[in-house]
Amino acid sequence: MDNSTYLKQSETTERKFPEGLVVGMNQFGIAVGDIDEIVALANFIGDAKKHIIYGKDAPEVIDYPVFLDQPRAEVFHALLGIITESGEIAETLLADIRNPEKGFDVVNLNEEIGDLFWYVAILQRLFDLDLGVIYDTNIAKLKARFPDKFDADKALNRNKEAELARMEALLKFERSRDLESELQQSIADLEGGQA
Repeated sequence: MDNSTYLKQSETTERKFPEGLVVGMNQFGIAVGDIDEIVALANFIGDAKKHIIYGKDAPEVIDYPVFLDQPRAEVFHALLGIITESGEIAETLLADIRNPEKGFDVVNLNEEIGDLFWYVAILQRLFDLDLGVIYDTNIAKLKARFPDKFDADKALNRNKEAELARMEALLKFERSRDLESELQQSIADLEGGQA
């Protein structure tokens, strides 16, 4: 599935707010306060990432080494980056929620989403994940949850087994399609070598 198709199909499961959203002041304050804490934690993790991954000086602490083999080191790098960039995205969006008259900083949002995707790409390469297949399985899960459109009751009372079964079936199909394609290429290579 390409990005345009994914955006169209995922929109059918998105709750829309054509009239806006009314939130109680206390509930809003709690949510914003929690987001602020997440942003602060993400910034702290970002500082740790700069020390661990990039070798930036860190405060003096008693430290004991932990060994991560190559794939786990890459996963750890991606994990730190995803958390850090998610915090930066939250910070960018929260700035507009606090000051709507300034407008969304779309340039910064684009940059931070690009940075997030860079870390996601580490996991894609490491685990041989295809973005099209990720889109397909995500839509399959959402269609199992919301066959026609978003439904708050179905969002709260999910059938995780049905969602998982649908995603697993799609992944098996994708793997068999990949194997078939590889087989066809091998046959073509063999036939080309006999000429």
